[in-house]
Amino acid sequence: MKKTVVALVLSFILLPLFTTNGHSTVFQITDNTTNDYRPSLYGGTIAWHNSGIYYWDGNSSTQITDNGTYPSLWNNTISWSGHDGNDEEIYYWNGSSVIQVTNNDTYDYMPSLYDGNIVWYGWDGTEDIEISLWDGSAISSVTNNVNQDYNPSLYNGTVAWAETIGYNPSEILYWDGSSTIQVSNNTGNNHNPSLYNGAIAWEGNYGNPDGEIYYWDGSTTTQITNNNTVDRAPSLYGDAIAWYGWDGTDYEIYWWKDGVTLQLTDNTTDDKYPTLYNGNIAWYGWDGNDYEIYYWDGDKEAAPVPEPATILLVGSGLITLLGLVRKRHL
Repeated sequence: MKKTVVALVLSFILLPLFTTNGHSTVFQITDNTTNDYRPSLYGGTIAWHNSGIYYWDGNSSTQITDNGTYPSLWNNTISWSGHDGNDEEIYYWNGSSVIQVTNNDTYDYMPSLYDGNIVWYGWDGTEDIEISLWDGSAISSVTNNVNQDYNPSLYNGTVAWAETIGYNPSEILYWDGSSTIQVSNNTGNNHNPSLYNGAIAWEGNYGNPDGEIYYWDGSTTTQITNNNTVDRAPSLYGDAIAWYGWDGTDYEIYWWKDGVTLQLTDNTTDDKYPTLYNGNIAWYGWDGNDYEIYYWDGDKEAAPVPEPATILLVGSGLITLLGLVRKRHL
């Protein structure tokens, strides 16, 4: 049964950034004493995991289940992986009730949800992991080989994922619904693809010596970052990409659009795993005590209320810096 857990935490800050209306706001969505991780963003709503799966509808937060990790959100529905008492299975919340999608003796992880369809990776019972697809009624295999296939991303019936063959570096593959092609080709490992309308962003060349962000538009690959630090876990929407990267002290959130890279956060604590939707970004960050969920609205203007972090804009030589102010509690 669902239960309302916490009201919206109004801990916001107003910042001028490069947006269509010249305004943007950072919202602190959670404010508690436990860790909140891995948000998924869709149209101004957010799902994340803590001691279960939580959902913020733009006004208040609801606990969907008391266990689960790696939520994927699509239009007020959520998929996640959760323990059934024996192993990890895939679950789906359709907005009113929870459906258990898988029921087997192997582990199923990290679902990606799109319009009632779900992909995930799971152990096939032999010596490797494969990608599976649920179309709302039946489960089919996207991969069936002796390789390690993982980290799938789903968009409108197409799938991107990472694959490792033997001891070779992992590569990014793309399935258009009928055939599969290899997208990446370098000497380092490639992980965490994010798929949008036939284009893919991913974390490439990891460990050789660091990791960079790459973007494939369906025909040509572009290297987005080129530095000596780690850049990880991109999220792609339209022609924009968000990711987190090392700034020399800690991990911060970055955003790339139209050939320009902006550093969205700049503080002394870690900000990780952004999720991007239509110019807005959610992520989890350390508030000095634990990890909380933050949301940057690149399209709205709201009244300023302090947030416990200093946010920085870097672009065209312009830096806008706001001071650190105390955190507001419920």
